[in-house]
Amino acid sequence: MSLFTHYDHTSLPLGADGTPIEFYQNLRDEAFENKTPIGWSEELGGFWVVAGREEAQTIYRDVENFSSRQSSFPLYETATKQRLMLAEIDPPDHQRYRSLAQSAFSPQNVRTLKQQMHHVVDQLFDSVEGAPTIDVRASLGTRLPAAVTALMLGVPAEDGSIYRSWVDAMADSHLHPEESEKILSGMKPYFDKLIADKRRNPDGQIMSDLVHARLDGDALSDRELLDFFSILLIGGLDNTALLLANIVWHLANDDRLRERLAAERDLIPSSIEEFLRFYSPGKPARVVQRRVEVGGVTMLPGQILHFALPIINRDPREFENPDQFIADRFPNRHLALGSGIHRCLGMHLLRLELSVALEALLDRIPAFRVHPNKRVEWSCGHVEGITGLSIVVEQSEAASYA
Repeated sequence: MSLFTHYDHTSLPLGADGTPIEFYQNLRDEAFENKTPIGWSEELGGFWVVAGREEAQTIYRDVENFSSRQSSFPLYETATKQRLMLAEIDPPDHQRYRSLAQSAFSPQNVRTLKQQMHHVVDQLFDSVEGAPTIDVRASLGTRLPAAVTALMLGVPAEDGSIYRSWVDAMADSHLHPEESEKILSGMKPYFDKLIADKRRNPDGQIMSDLVHARLDGDALSDRELLDFFSILLIGGLDNTALLLANIVWHLANDDRLRERLAAERDLIPSSIEEFLRFYSPGKPARVVQRRVEVGGVTMLPGQILHFALPIINRDPREFENPDQFIADRFPNRHLALGSGIHRCLGMHLLRLELSVALEALLDRIPAFRVHPNKRVEWSCGHVEGITGLSIVVEQSEAASYA
């Protein structure tokens, strides 16, 4: 039986290392040995699984045949019960809405945050200095993305745990609908106060700019603003948090790479791209609009397709030695941040945030390993990656395993 048949990205088989990497490699091998870069899964009501990079690129760019109206599969629940702003909106509305936020995430604007990012990261490492063991998600993976997202949006960084709970509720709504709805019910009152403040006191940050923006001459409605707020939280918190934990886990298991990056800092940008290729946390979907053939299969209107990006980015037709981490890989045409009109809006922010965090990690904690007595926890779903990771700081022979 094909591994495609029971592929379910919400419940993947995990290997001895606590990750689905071995499963991805096996499915990739099957797909390309059998020349089936796209396969059919019977799970979740049936859907197409895209495993080939060339096929994925074709689909990403074909907005006529493939709609983004369900880019999350299963669907995210939002506070307004609407489709995800930007991510699940097709042309021409997509371009109109994206134009309102695009300048805030330009390389020039993002670079102005670099010093503040360094300050945030230094504070986080100060808070764990001297600790023999570190909970990576609690100390870095949750707090850093929340703080940086707050800087961008102009919202209180100290409310990071609240933002995290909302993002988790939106992502897990298909599993716990009643609980998620209860959590999300607190989002609108918070947001109403935030928007009222931005109307009275513009601060030049993105939510303030959106409040005062005009689309075809009209201000955005409160619902549209809340939808923007939701997608910016999702984009700012999920991918960064998971990638940070995966990077720390990878370096804890690869002393040679960690030492090389510490000595050759000019390799950090290309290494960030390789981490993106290797772990690719986001896994979007599309809806087939009309009968179309891609990758040797015929897709029918209404069918869902899923981009299995950790497999797509291991396509041997594109990536030489795809299962090997190559810090200076070039070219590296991964699709971890999407392609076409839906290419990640916050990609420059994400890269800078990961670079600043990685530099600080190499400076402040030069040697560490995975805690031998604590299990690595991997979360599957719309986005995936390590959500539970403890490391032992190798600062003395008497390091504690508490």
